[in-house]
Amino acid sequence: MQDNALQKIAAFFFDYFGIAVSMFMAYVFCRNWVSPSPSALEDILFLTLLIAMEFFMVHSAVFMTISVWVFFPFYGIFVLALFLSSGDSRIIWLYMAIVLFRSAQGFFNKSRAASEYRVITAFIRAWVYFIPFIIVMIVADKGIIPKLGLSTEFLDSNGYFNLSGGGLFSDAPHIAMCLGTVYYIFLAANDFCMLRNPQKLEKIRSWM
Repeated sequence: MQDNALQKIAAFFFDYFGIAVSMFMAYVFCRNWVSPSPSALEDILFLTLLIAMEFFMVHSAVFMTISVWVFFPFYGIFVLALFLSSGDSRIIWLYMAIVLFRSAQGFFNKSRAASEYRVITAFIRAWVYFIPFIIVMIVADKGIIPKLGLSTEFLDSNGYFNLSGGGLFSDAPHIAMCLGTVYYIFLAANDFCMLRNPQKLEKIRSWM
């Protein structure tokens, strides 16, 4: 009985904590897109690295449900490459926090049903990333994503491009901020809908 109660409490915490974090991240991306501060240029560059890291970390969520310890060093290589290109150690600490969070989820509930649930939600969250990514890239290609506070004049006058190591997101941070805002809103909405409608997960599970 105590184990079941602990598992329910842990599941509730991890599920709703994840939604809260996603909403907070959407706010952070949106704030730095709409009204950036000259003192936050390093944070903006970090956010561009973060949304780039999500591109492959969303795959890792699927594989780490199978074995964290097998895929931890594999994806760590990509994170190390981002660190070496930027020199920002926060990307390493964030990766460690993500792995710890996913490991803790498996530790508190090791049942087969819980494992299947984590695999299904990981696949769904991968699609949740790629749908906004494709939409934003199409819109960005047409040049209609507004720069808002991240104008070329603002970035250049504050020395942003001296910090940037180059790349799509770092050279055009308004695209990264737009993608981050949309993605984390989608992620929070998706996680909330899955919690409120668990029968949909059961339907997806029956198809697999």
